[in-house]
Amino acid sequence: MREMQWWRLPTIKIGFMQDGPMGKIEYKSWEEQDEKPLITRGFATLIDQNYTIKMTPQGRILEISGTDKIIDDMLKNFDLPADSVMIEQMRENLKNQYGNEAMKEVMEKTFAFYPDKPVGVGNSWSAKFNLTRGFPMTLINAWKLRSIKNGKVHIDLYTKIEPNTKTSLMQIGDMKMSYVLSGEQKGYIIVDTLTGWMIESTTEQSFEGKVNIAGMFGEEQKMEWPISITGTVTIETLGN
Repeated sequence: MREMQWWRLPTIKIGFMQDGPMGKIEYKSWEEQDEKPLITRGFATLIDQNYTIKMTPQGRILEISGTDKIIDDMLKNFDLPADSVMIEQMRENLKNQYGNEAMKEVMEKTFAFYPDKPVGVGNSWSAKFNLTRGFPMTLINAWKLRSIKNGKVHIDLYTKIEPNTKTSLMQIGDMKMSYVLSGEQKGYIIVDTLTGWMIESTTEQSFEGKVNIAGMFGEEQKMEWPISITGTVTIETLGN
């Protein structure tokens, strides 16, 4: 078993833009804002936060701890009254996206590239994962070992993204929200041949679909609108 004493989110910049029925909402962590929109206040909290991962040499995540403090700090940024009924609902929603189990799900997907049998240059392998938290989706991953040189293993990644509708709805007050998303992601992974540890990874994501909301204006009133998300996720080893 390999235990990481801490795992730092080395986030330099976070950007968010939403244009929908509730208007245009934009947040850029590198720009000063007098008033941050409520939906974006938690993002700045993620920078420089720490949590701990226990994992096997094969990349299987055994345990994640330390996200409770991250969630507490995010809640403070929302400036809600201490006795607000909404606090516990938001806490549950944040746990669904950033809690120990949610991060375990994300990390399992991140380190799932290790094959279950020996492979050589040109070989491919695949795996399927169901994400149930945050943005629920089904990931059909395919990896290919592109090269081994200069002490580094280069692996290509392609993922087909399909909807995962077998998840619980996010709830805030009387409002219930769900997503139906599909798309793709592609990128690469570089692994140290000596340690077997991932030292670099970049993934470009592109998926779209719709947001379904019920209960905002009464139990029978339902809304939906399109959603399109693109992003780049970069992971680098900072040190021991």
